[in-house]
Amino acid sequence: ISINANIYDGTQDNSGGFADSGVPVLFADNSPDAEALSTEINLNAQKNLRIWLPGLTSDVFKSFATANNSEFTEFVSGVLNGNSATFTLPVTREAQYNSWGGGNQISFIFALTDSSNEIVKIRHVPFYENENSYSEQGGVECPLFAVRQVSSDISDIDLWSFRLKDEKLQRGGVSILNNVINANQGEKTTVQVDMAQDGNLNVVVVTLDGNIVTYLQHGRVSSGTHYYRWDGKNNSGNKVARGLYFIRVTGSGIDETRKVMVVKE
Repeated sequence: ISINANIYDGTQDNSGGFADSGVPVLFADNSPDAEALSTEINLNAQKNLRIWLPGLTSDVFKSFATANNSEFTEFVSGVLNGNSATFTLPVTREAQYNSWGGGNQISFIFALTDSSNEIVKIRHVPFYENENSYSEQGGVECPLFAVRQVSSDISDIDLWSFRLKDEKLQRGGVSILNNVINANQGEKTTVQVDMAQDGNLNVVVVTLDGNIVTYLQHGRVSSGTHYYRWDGKNNSGNKVARGLYFIRVTGSGIDETRKVMVVKE
């Protein structure tokens, strides 16, 4: 799963330079703690928000919810292009996503970062060590989170979310899980190959006229399910031109071709 986010600094023409300060952190969850879902603020403000905050145990947030959400996944994007950041959640292979499945509603929230990619923290309820001079400020520092404003009402806010669908396997034991990738944003296509028995397996990316772009697999593999990823680059590590490419899979009892469209935005 790739999530693309446009980042703005709050000015009308986005001229404040905030997007250059750092890559935001993304927190995602498919089943947040029920007591972490804005319970207190909904009760006090007569709202029906479904916002959760990740892993905060400070007294600062007791007025927001009776519990903090501890079951979440944190990612830091490695790709920032101008005002757009790309976050990749590799749900097909990583153990921490084993509970994610078709029908799950995945909600996510951002924490802002500084130029060193450290999470920006503020004191939501500051106090002063010296009340005479007010020069030494204390209090718990907590991340500065970004939520989504749903309407013109500034109090009408929500998290971002999307719903997962079960993957549909294709014929011949070869399934391509995403066949449109943006090479400029580091996106990858994933090819799933189900080998009925041990044997040789070749997975090669070719152009429309049959020229080889790169090999993803060349040699003997064991029976079972194997995954191969292509990031839109050739054997030299250079990004290919935009256009249509083919992934040819041949092996013991397998001879399949799948299409991939490479775009650059």
